[in-house]
Amino acid sequence: MRRIYMLLVLVLIFVATAAFAVDAPPAQVTLNLTEDAVKFFKAAVWIGGGFVTILAILGVAFFGFDVRKAHASINESTTELKKLLTDAQALHAEIKKTHEELNELRSKYEINAKEREKNIEELGAKIEDLTDKAAAVEPTETAVVVPVAEEKQEPSRDIQTLIRDVIDSSSFEWTTIHRIMKKTGLPREQILEITREMSDIEISFGKKTKDHIFKINPHS
Repeated sequence: MRRIYMLLVLVLIFVATAAFAVDAPPAQVTLNLTEDAVKFFKAAVWIGGGFVTILAILGVAFFGFDVRKAHASINESTTELKKLLTDAQALHAEIKKTHEELNELRSKYEINAKEREKNIEELGAKIEDLTDKAAAVEPTETAVVVPVAEEKQEPSRDIQTLIRDVIDSSSFEWTTIHRIMKKTGLPREQILEITREMSDIEISFGKKTKDHIFKINPHS
């Protein structure tokens, strides 16, 4: 609007100057003009100045409107881009959070699956222990044959082999200590002492059996 007002002022000054120039008597007149011709010339100047003024006002008005419209369109596009960027960042954060939650759930599921598998194996070992009573030998302290000193034997290695065979012959991954006691006739303390020295035997404590359980470690 300020530019329009300035342009109008300039046009009015121009028109007034032109009119003043027409009204002022010339210093030297070389042509003889009639009064009607002078009036016609004045009218033409005024009409031309007004027409030019109207055109200038219309041009500035439309030009200014287009600039404001373009500026508003740019501002609107910038605002929309900022909103899209904010939404994209929020979506990325949500996807990242979901991915972390899925990883946590997968870890928990794997742990729970291993725990359930171990519980099933423990139950199976316990059932095998109960159904194996008919072939079991009651453990006694005199069941272990103490070798004579002069005989060059390795009874502990034979006992290790016996314990390993009992564990390996199980239908399940884990074997209870009661089954080893029944199959070998060895007391609990001796089984624990010997198996702790065997690097290929893994010892654990079952939640279901409430006692020691054993398995052969294939990675040893």
